Amino acid sequence: MRALMRRKSSDDADDKKTKLEKEKKRIERAIEQLQKRLEFVEAAIENM
Repeated sequence: MRALMRRKSSDDADDKKTKLEKEKKRIERAIEQLQKRLEFVEAAIENM
């Protein structure tokens, strides 16, 4: 029974890690998109 509980605890930790890794990738993509948009806006301002 304890082994099963340990395995479940380990699985929960893996799930949390996977969720955090997915969130990290999502945030990194958002930052990249925002950086590109910022560069575009700054270039537009310079050309005014």
